[in-house]
Amino acid sequence: MPPTNFFASSLVIDDDDEEIGDINDYESILDLCSAAFTTERLSWHYRSRYEQLIAFSNLNFYNNNLITFPSSSKDQKGIGVDYYYVEGGTFDRGNKTNRKEAQYIVDLIYDNIKKYPNRSLGVVAFSASQQNLIDKLLSNKRQNDPSFEWFFNSGNKEPFFIKNLETVQGDERDTIIFSVAYARDNQGRFIQNFGPLNKEGGERRLNVAVTRAKENVQLVASIHYTDIDLSNTGSEGVRLLRAYLDYAQNGEEALERAINVSTEDKFDSYFEQEVCDYLRDNGFTVDTQIGCSGYKIDLGLRRPDSSEYLMAIECDGATYHSSRNARDRDVLRQRVLENMGWKFYRIWSTDWYKNKAVEKEKLIKAAKDSFAKSNSQKDLETANKNTVVADEVKERFVSEIKEPSFEFPKYQELDAMKILSDKRYSLQSAVQQILKTEAPLSEELLLKRIVSLFNREKVTKTVIEDYNRRMRNCEKMGIVRKNGFLYLKEMNDPKFRVPGDRREIKYISIEELADGIRIIIEQNVTVTREGLYKTMTNLLGFNRTGDAIVSRFEEALRYLKNRNIVKENDGYLSLL
Repeated sequence: MPPTNFFASSLVIDDDDEEIGDINDYESILDLCSAAFTTERLSWHYRSRYEQLIAFSNLNFYNNNLITFPSSSKDQKGIGVDYYYVEGGTFDRGNKTNRKEAQYIVDLIYDNIKKYPNRSLGVVAFSASQQNLIDKLLSNKRQNDPSFEWFFNSGNKEPFFIKNLETVQGDERDTIIFSVAYARDNQGRFIQNFGPLNKEGGERRLNVAVTRAKENVQLVASIHYTDIDLSNTGSEGVRLLRAYLDYAQNGEEALERAINVSTEDKFDSYFEQEVCDYLRDNGFTVDTQIGCSGYKIDLGLRRPDSSEYLMAIECDGATYHSSRNARDRDVLRQRVLENMGWKFYRIWSTDWYKNKAVEKEKLIKAAKDSFAKSNSQKDLETANKNTVVADEVKERFVSEIKEPSFEFPKYQELDAMKILSDKRYSLQSAVQQILKTEAPLSEELLLKRIVSLFNREKVTKTVIEDYNRRMRNCEKMGIVRKNGFLYLKEMNDPKFRVPGDRREIKYISIEELADGIRIIIEQNVTVTREGLYKTMTNLLGFNRTGDAIVSRFEEALRYLKNRNIVKENDGYLSLL
């Protein structure tokens, strides 16, 4: 930005003016250089992790020539641009401050620390006067409540700051709280003077201020955009402030075009449409042409009823070939997308049409994996964000559900193919040997492990038929086949086993799960379902208690109830 005559000792300030002089009094370094050097505009924007943060500036300052990258989440509270209205906030024209708004911002600072303890934070005020008032009120609160000093004194991240339009250039933080301050005075008058924005070139200040955030801008104002009357001013800065207030309040509607996802499907090619249709036919939610600049994601796999994108699917169509060189195309864009939170997946049309069945299977697997990894990551993020209260939560949980003091046996998976390769064993005798260690054992899991015995890579109908033929009359070997599991005839009730080798929940028999549930209830006398299921989930090494896991636990609990082992009264489980 060009410097101002803010520090000039001869400056005379009018009572109705802000404490800043004309912005065009001096040229900026870039203005001076442009007279001697060729002008080149940087085209890629990396700072904003959410495209909504840069969309306004891209439209109003960069003629939509800035290449921005769509984020892996849609606009929602806590990301992108949020608007906070301060009811009853007034502007003191004598002190050039809005005290109610400043106090609101101090409270908002503490709200951010509680909700987003791992985010860096900064406050930008329009004027030095409002900056100083916010700083003073915050200092008072910190003295009265020192419990959050760990945040302000943390050396592990970008330090907290409070700055104004003149001093914030070059800074960036995860979250930026932006104080407008200007509003009606205590007489109800709104003299529409916005200090530096009223001056020629003031729009540059606004552009700098609203592009400091990497994740979230929280615009705090005591006015709505409709309060600003443009009929009495030709200032570009004031016009854009009104437009930005409109954008903060109304989002993409204010830009008069879709900035996230088109409401109608758009495709570069029939190939792209075919991929999209295939994913949707398999139950996945897919958006098309995601983004607001010249670069858009072809297809975005989205979590249903959520704003979270799980995977960017790129097809080698028009968007791909529009890049001028291979480095842009293959390296930089993928790297940026991954930094924006996307899981990147590319489909080549030649592969798709040559071997469609294989490519479809790979695509579905990638889609399912993206859901699984997202769930695990969410659990990890939740754990990290709650470290401040983790000990208290753990204490309450342990007091409610106590894990057994002894150690459960561990499930160990044998090398089934090695046993089968021993010529002494037929399939049935080999299975018998395996069951001595692993019973009860899922037949589906066993087949996956020994599928090469049938000269196949996957379990097919032919494999199952051959397996069933070979397992005929296995009862004579003391092998019991029941509900998709293999047992040994002489086995007593199966014992619950924790992971040595981990199994999917569907590969653990109901009887084994029931034994674990019975032991936990016995150790605790009474338990709640929620606490019981959480404990079982932890013991089995799963990250979260999903629907499939709950369903298996419910079935195991019914098994115990039907055998009059467990009863439930008023939401509490106990042994009979």
